[in-house]
Amino acid sequence: MQTEPRRVFTAWHLHSPKKMASYVIFLGETGLVIRCWGPGRAPGPTHFQVAAREFSSFIDAQDFAMKDLYGKRSKGYRVFDTPVVLRFTMKSSLVNRLTTVSHQAPGESLVPLGLRRELFAAWNEGKYDPAAGLRNAVLTHYTAFLDRIYTLMEDVNVGRNPTSALTYVTTLDDAWRDIEDAHSLAKSALDTARQMIASRALGSSTA
Repeated sequence: MQTEPRRVFTAWHLHSPKKMASYVIFLGETGLVIRCWGPGRAPGPTHFQVAAREFSSFIDAQDFAMKDLYGKRSKGYRVFDTPVVLRFTMKSSLVNRLTTVSHQAPGESLVPLGLRRELFAAWNEGKYDPAAGLRNAVLTHYTAFLDRIYTLMEDVNVGRNPTSALTYVTTLDDAWRDIEDAHSLAKSALDTARQMIASRALGSSTA
C-alpha cells in the first residue's frame, strides 16, 4: 500500500497576556503560510479565525512569517507553547486543499471550519510524533537564539544605543559560528553512527 506524501510545516504559538489572545503561524515548505488568531490560550478550530496565503517561493513565505512573528512580538505577544517551535508534517492532500482555499481571494483567504479541524488535528498529531522530542529540542535552541535577535531589534526600536547593539550583534555572530560548528559535529557523529550500526547489522546477518 502506497503511503501518501507529506509536507513539512513549522508552527509557532504565541500568546498575549494583556489581550488574553493567542496567535499561531504555520510555515510550509511549499510556500504556504497559515495564520490563526483568537481568544484564550488554547487555539482551536471552532473559536479561531484561520487564513491561508501561498507565496511564489519558500523564501518569500519565510520572510513574511518572520516579519509577522516580529510584528506580534512588538505588540506584546510572547512564545507560549512548549516546545516553542514545532516541526511536523501534513498530508499532501490537505496541503493542496488549503492551497486551493488560499487562492479564493487576493492576498490571503479565510479557511472553512472543516479544513480548520483537519489543520489543528495535523498540528496536534505532530506533537506526538516519535521524533518530535529530539527534533524540537534542537529547534527550541534555534528559536531561543532567534528570540535574542528579535529582542535586540525591539530594544533598538525603543531607544537602545545602536553602537552597543552592534557590539551585541558581534557577540551573536560569534555564538552563531559555534552553533554552526556544533551542527557540523553532530552531523558527522550521526553519519558515523549510521555506518557503524549498518556494519554491525550486516555482520549479524551473515553470521
